[in-house]
Amino acid sequence: MIDNDKTNTCDDMRLLVDRRLEESEAALTADQCEELKQHLSACASCRTWEQEMSEIMAMAASAPQFDVSEALTQRILSAVRGQTAFPVSTRQVVLVVLAVASMMSILVMDSVESIAGLGSWLISLAGMAVFKQLLVRPDVCEQRIRP
Repeated sequence: MIDNDKTNTCDDMRLLVDRRLEESEAALTADQCEELKQHLSACASCRTWEQEMSEIMAMAASAPQFDVSEALTQRILSAVRGQTAFPVSTRQVVLVVLAVASMMSILVMDSVESIAGLGSWLISLAGMAVFKQLLVRPDVCEQRIRP
């Protein structure tokens, strides 16, 4: 069983380790420094964390840095802002709504006896067909058909 107090303490101490590595020892109060020192002396996991984080910070500091022009930065940012993460068509929304409705009807119909079971089976087939349509984009299909 996990000791939640120890987990919370380790999480808190790792945040202090991160702050000390990113900013400096002065970023921590004297009490925090002492608490961190005591915790690290008793917790091998957090000592390993501190060592690994120190190595990562050292590698990052030694990595070459490249200056990028402001114009390039602005072009990249404007291009990213102009994109939508997941463009969704009306057709896809309708298909999702139909799929969810069919799956919900399966849950309702499964509670009714025999003949409704057949209806449930047919609705689940329709649901699978809808999901298949969700996976197939019409513009991709048209490109495959055209030479």
